[in-house]
Amino acid sequence: MATPANPPAGPGLPQNLTVISHSSLIYWWPVWLVGFVLAGLTYFENSRLAVLPGGTTAKAAEAGPGGRVYELTVPAGAPVKAADGADPFPVRISRNTDYGVVYVVVVLLVAFGSNVHLRGMASLAAVLFVLLVTVVFVMLGWWESVFAAVGGWHIQITLAGYLVTSAALLVMWLAVLFLYDPLRYMTFTPGQLVLHKEIGDMREVFDTTQVEAEKKKSDLLRQWVLGFGAGDLIIKIPGQAMQIELPNVLFADRRVAEIAELMKTKPVIRE
Repeated sequence: MATPANPPAGPGLPQNLTVISHSSLIYWWPVWLVGFVLAGLTYFENSRLAVLPGGTTAKAAEAGPGGRVYELTVPAGAPVKAADGADPFPVRISRNTDYGVVYVVVVLLVAFGSNVHLRGMASLAAVLFVLLVTVVFVMLGWWESVFAAVGGWHIQITLAGYLVTSAALLVMWLAVLFLYDPLRYMTFTPGQLVLHKEIGDMREVFDTTQVEAEKKKSDLLRQWVLGFGAGDLIIKIPGQAMQIELPNVLFADRRVAEIAELMKTKPVIRE
């Protein structure tokens, strides 16, 4: 005969709950997304890159039937690769130097936001300020002047540069999200929880009739802007005077509520 020590859980409440602790790579989706967008813009612009030796000069000649003609004078002894009938300029790159600036800013912001933890409004305020400055400089065309003042620099990335980086990052992001991270988890059941913190570690089993779960104070940039409601959970086991941290849990607020509801269910005692 089975005699529950407490009334059974309400309809729809699962008898076990698995919470996955994700790696910080889950916050890097804006990098591959922006990379693909800029790759598309670069492709459809269809501008090409010409790589010339230093000291090359250009002079406009008379326009021909196919368009404007320029004469390039290459310094004596400089190596020149002939096209030999192939496309002489196969590399696509945008003339818009702001694309590279935007991509670098996104990479730096994501790297900062996913690794430096600033609780509350501090991180969000810092990011909004950087984004505002970046957008204002793009709209006013100031980035070109800024880089010209420090030596004529240009941050320009080819189509392949955007595509290869974004595709590789997307593959890693999907592999981590769906293959690697699910192997780092904690499973809750009435009266017991199982912890598998790292790949290769032994599973730890804790017998407990009560567990408390709470969410750390939010980092608005990392957890709400980049993580869509992710959070760091603290699991407290009062009977064993210990606590376990689960970082980067998706839908953290919902998970805390589900754990609290599950803990109201007592284990079934069989006689």
